[in-house]
Amino acid sequence: MKYSTALAASTRTPRLPSRYEKRTPPSAGSKKPELPWTDLVCVGKGTYGEVYRARPDDARRKTQGNVVALKKFIQRDDDWGFPITTLREHKILLKLRHANLIRLHEVFSPAPSYKSPVFMVFEYAELDLEIVIQSPVVRTIDEARTKSIVQQILEGVHYMHANQVMHRDLKPSNCLITRKGDVKICDFGLARSYKPGHAYTLPVVTLNYRPPELLLGCRHYGPPIDVWSVGAIFAELFKREIVVTGRDEGDYLQKLYALCGTPREVDWPEAKKVCKHWREACGLRCDKITTEPYAVAASQPRRRRILETFAEKGAAAAKLLDRLLAVSPTQRVTAKHALDDDFFWEGDPPLPAGNRSLPWDCDLVRASRDDTQRSQARARQRKAAA
Repeated sequence: MKYSTALAASTRTPRLPSRYEKRTPPSAGSKKPELPWTDLVCVGKGTYGEVYRARPDDARRKTQGNVVALKKFIQRDDDWGFPITTLREHKILLKLRHANLIRLHEVFSPAPSYKSPVFMVFEYAELDLEIVIQSPVVRTIDEARTKSIVQQILEGVHYMHANQVMHRDLKPSNCLITRKGDVKICDFGLARSYKPGHAYTLPVVTLNYRPPELLLGCRHYGPPIDVWSVGAIFAELFKREIVVTGRDEGDYLQKLYALCGTPREVDWPEAKKVCKHWREACGLRCDKITTEPYAVAASQPRRRRILETFAEKGAAAAKLLDRLLAVSPTQRVTAKHALDDDFFWEGDPPLPAGNRSLPWDCDLVRASRDDTQRSQARARQRKAAA
């Protein structure tokens, strides 16, 4: 018995060590995982991936609708993990549910692998406010629609602030508009919860929509920074162009002073305590020479010109802009009180929900804006080559 067992063992094929085993490449024996969405069309690209328009399968259509937006993230070999902005956006959007904030349906990955792409599935909106403002197809934006857009943005911002969240990057391209005329605030990558008195990161907010306290180095900021951005968007809707532009922070702040006036200690007494660059930036001189020169010193005191600049749009509109673009964050109106401003009660009322459908062909609006951008890019190239 012992002899037969030993003989069988001696005739058995020896097993190779595991490191010498023949392994099938993952791509050879496995199929590419299928997505529960079809008809994917790329509608945008960014730092971490792409955005697609897609149709969900029958199981998801009941909850996600007929069309969704897929935000695809791809993990690269040099990444140190998942983007923190994406994690923050996911966390905040799970907390916030409002008609004027973009809805996150789900987060999906087709395979349990580090390098597998991750999809954030959002509700779909055909346009954003930047496209509407810049497109030559949109010749005019009437008063009722302007009120409707601004009112919806303020309602979304008020809801965020009521839930202790700052967006920190409000701008026209982050205000989506559906075919039905509903506004959806999106891109919460820089958003975060806040507590009064805490210090936060600088810089935040795109330069052309950045409030003066951030330019002056204030890190103890709060919801008023979003209100300023809403005011800049409101003014851009009127002018159909960015109202305060700048090549850099210094140039931008000079143009901001020209429109909104130079800040004064009388209006903003706590500024010299919380704003690192208050003395240099506001043109005040002191006996002690600073070792950190700041490039945005006010050349001369400027008076405030918002009311006269926007007087042609009506007194109520100009007054609301004046409240939204107050230089001092303590004097800036809140989103809640702005919603009750006379601007929304005088003249044509804002378009009600269900009666906001866009009067333009959305595909034509987007295509015309893209054509305009391409022609401008070619013009810049020719100018640079000349």
